[in-house]
Amino acid sequence: MQRAATLFALGCIAALLAATAASAGRPSFNPVCNGTKIDPVVSGTYAVPFDDAPGSITITVRETDAGQVFDFFTDDSTAHFVTSVGIKGGTAYDVEPVDATSGNGLHAAMNDHSGYWYDLSYLCFNTVNAGGVG
Repeated sequence: MQRAATLFALGCIAALLAATAASAGRPSFNPVCNGTKIDPVVSGTYAVPFDDAPGSITITVRETDAGQVFDFFTDDSTAHFVTSVGIKGGTAYDVEPVDATSGNGLHAAMNDHSGYWYDLSYLCFNTVNAGGVG
């Protein structure tokens, strides 16, 4: 009976060690998106508020030799600005300052193991209506 208890305890310890090793290097949480979250990241047009004005952002996801990239543009190039984009890919989350109505070739962080950019997990767009309230 004592041997069975010892084997059970060893099994529990082994399972705990395996779970810890599997999560090593991964963030324990995904950062909070304080803007408009696009998840999953697929090409399309998404409704996005620009302060109190309704609007949209069109995203095009492309595959390149270095990995996934995306382009975007807003529906109003004179007033609807993206101030920053949070880009989640793999274990990394980066915030890119944009301050523009469009962007090209944006991507997640580099995967050091593969040498390619991580695939896009989600995007977080922070926006402003530079033309006043809609």
